[in-house]
Amino acid sequence: MTDVRKIRARFGGSICRRCINRAYHVNLQPSECRYSYPQRCPVCGQERNLVLDVSHTGRWKLLRAEE
Repeated sequence: MTDVRKIRARFGGSICRRCINRAYHVNLQPSECRYSYPQRCPVCGQERNLVLDVSHTGRWKLLRAEE
């Protein structure tokens, strides 16, 4: 199961929701994520809110992405 800790380990830190959606082929919605203040995403280089955690629905989507 993928969770935020594994995403941070893979990418070297927190990343933005758009990069998570691209990397894991999921469709996380803004309401399914808890964010930090805007910072530079280490993957896309854009100034975005980085994901600190995801809701239960978001975790379910990440779980389904690995199947």
